[in-house]
Amino acid sequence: MPDSDKPPLMFPWINSPHVRRFEAWLWNHPKTAIALTIVSFGLISSPAWFADFWSLFSNEAPVPAIMNWISSLPAISISWYWLPVGVGAAMLTVIIAVFWRERNRLETEVERLKADLLEKSLSAPTPVMAGTSEPTESPYELVHRIADHQAKNIRDFVHVSRVGIWEDKLNDAIPTIKWGLYIKNDSILTVSIVEIRNNVFFEKAELAERRFEDHNEVEQLQYGRDGSIIFKQRLSPIEAQHIRSTPNGKFRFNRLKIKVANPHSVPIIEPQDLTIGDDLETTLNVLTYKETEGMKSLKDESALLKQRVQELEEQAKGGLRFEIDEKRTQVCTTGHSGDMRLVAAKVRLRCSKVGDSKVAIRQFSAALFKLVGNEEDLIADHAVLIAYSEPHMEPFNTEDGWVIDGPLTSYQWFNFTLEIYDGVLPYLTSHGNFFRVTMTAVGQVPQHVDFFVNSWQVALKSNSSITLRPAKS
Repeated sequence: MPDSDKPPLMFPWINSPHVRRFEAWLWNHPKTAIALTIVSFGLISSPAWFADFWSLFSNEAPVPAIMNWISSLPAISISWYWLPVGVGAAMLTVIIAVFWRERNRLETEVERLKADLLEKSLSAPTPVMAGTSEPTESPYELVHRIADHQAKNIRDFVHVSRVGIWEDKLNDAIPTIKWGLYIKNDSILTVSIVEIRNNVFFEKAELAERRFEDHNEVEQLQYGRDGSIIFKQRLSPIEAQHIRSTPNGKFRFNRLKIKVANPHSVPIIEPQDLTIGDDLETTLNVLTYKETEGMKSLKDESALLKQRVQELEEQAKGGLRFEIDEKRTQVCTTGHSGDMRLVAAKVRLRCSKVGDSKVAIRQFSAALFKLVGNEEDLIADHAVLIAYSEPHMEPFNTEDGWVIDGPLTSYQWFNFTLEIYDGVLPYLTSHGNFFRVTMTAVGQVPQHVDFFVNSWQVALKSNSSITLRPAKS
């Protein structure tokens, strides 16, 4: 049967279906290719043997004799010998170049596959002949089988490994940003990004203005290589204002439709959609990397170790906890500092301890977060703290720590003041944002208690009550 593998491109500069059919026919008929090679040698040497053959019948030179026979034709200054020599040399050069190029390519790919692609690319073991330990298929067949498999499933071997947003010009007459994707080609084939549809989302809104390609390194991206494609994105005034007023807002790339293909490769790669996961999202001027399986495993192992360390410390020294008085803790705004608004969280708390040993608290801190699905995005931290003791509300110094020697302390007031951009305040919601108060004690893992502000509209004018956020299990 003819070889079912796709042929190499003998004439890649000629984009014609007729040429592609001729290449496929020649590749699937090796005997014919050999015969044409012999013919090319015959044409190259034809002047010598034709002259010998002609001398058997005539003493005259063959070309003048033939020209005399064709007396109606004018004299030709170009030698007739040039035609067969040129045609034969061209045929031989093309055939030798095609086979030599294909041989070099296959040898290079076989060596590389032996190193790192064989186990990853093949889902089934290589068939082995009974009673032997050698594979039944040759390296040539192996490479073509891998190439066919990868061409049909190219989306599994080409990945978006990084995204980013930068060079924001939000205050220009025509506001713009730049966003880009980093593409990694783990296949043995050459690929290209042929189409990108839809657009990037900021929070829940798609950026609707036009984008322009600024830089492209993923045209004919070779095996084992990576490259970036960058766009300059125009913004409407409303979009620019929304981005300015939401400094920690997320740009999301999971709605992009990215097609990878290569119609000129062998085998041909039909267009396939690449998948961008929900984990590839980023804030302004930040690059986000795709989390690998190794990173996930390392994070899980780190979390288990932290949990074990916390359990051992609590067993050895007893546990120190703190609780917030939900009924009397309040949040309000206290003034301006330039384009920043001062937000004060007046927190009433106390500590409890298990065990007889004294425990020293290094510090209390507070920060404001935003909930995005199951993620927590930081909005503001580095709060200024002023502490007061009850019942006379006398300030006391917390910079040198706080030593707890009894099982339960009295309630104390901790006033945390944060600076927040004016433009962010209108977007704060009662259950979309929360405060986190963190206690750092000697010999213990930092502990925190979260609470929601019941009404940010009330907090802008007076004092709003709070609701404790349930602790994560």
